[in-house]
Amino acid sequence: MSTKIDLKNINVQKMIVIALITGIVIIGYAMQPVNTTGNNGNNGNNGNNGNNGNNGNNETIIGNDQELRELRFIVVGDPHIKSSNSGSDRGNDRLKQIVKFIDSANVDFVVLLGDITDDGKNKTFDVAKNILQNSTKPYYTIAGNHDVTSGPVNYEANFGPMENMTNIKGYQLIFPGIYFEGKGKLHWSFNFSKANRSEPTLIFLHGPTVKPPIDAKTCSWGADFFGYGQSMQPELENFSGLIAEYSGHVHYSTDQTIKGVRYITVNGLVNKAGGCENEGASNYVGYSRVKDGKADYMLIDYNGQFKDPFP
Repeated sequence: MSTKIDLKNINVQKMIVIALITGIVIIGYAMQPVNTTGNNGNNGNNGNNGNNGNNGNNETIIGNDQELRELRFIVVGDPHIKSSNSGSDRGNDRLKQIVKFIDSANVDFVVLLGDITDDGKNKTFDVAKNILQNSTKPYYTIAGNHDVTSGPVNYEANFGPMENMTNIKGYQLIFPGIYFEGKGKLHWSFNFSKANRSEPTLIFLHGPTVKPPIDAKTCSWGADFFGYGQSMQPELENFSGLIAEYSGHVHYSTDQTIKGVRYITVNGLVNKAGGCENEGASNYVGYSRVKDGKADYMLIDYNGQFKDPFP
């Protein structure tokens, strides 16, 4: 007995199977975690150091499946560099000392937490860049309110875009910007839709997003001095992978852990902020080690050789 094979039906069945397999592959690819990052003057995690990287905003696709490795870095609060070499209460000499100190440190990078200049003028940015270009370590900068008194043009001409994001050793680093709206009204700027909210994340910005401890002296600071940063907190609450936040602005050292997230402010390098003397000219910078998704932090004296408190 012979069997008649219906080739037409078999071809139709093959087409259906191929279509189903193709659909499954496409859906599986779409579900892979993807993180779009903007890199601050960086062409390979070199920060915005003119010697090690180039100014720009390079877009890179990085997945969150990278192996988490140990991360070590230094955070510097509010240098307030001035264009003149005369006068007192300036961070010029202190920043020069910090650059020398950093060269002796075993760190991955350095972050300057805003108010790099005192007046936001182009000639003052030139002075700051001349100091920082002597650093052998990659560095990132954040714009502070003193840096954008005339808008972001001078800052971005010297250090690249204010809003940036990168990924180092499996950690997502976010650097929001800052701007004035009207007279004295501060706002933050960052497109959080570009971030991966479940990825291990560190935030670096000028003003803190949480209220200061009760012992912080607010003196003549207005509500917006803290309010601009606090208005970002609802965005951060959507991050399941947020580990720590580092900020300056208040010229006062604080270290709080809230709902498992470490919120740190680093004291400034000059005496006064907002008409209020807090800790005075600081001999300290912040040092942090992030290991196994946990941030360790302490202040260290930048006069002398670097001695790692987290060996």
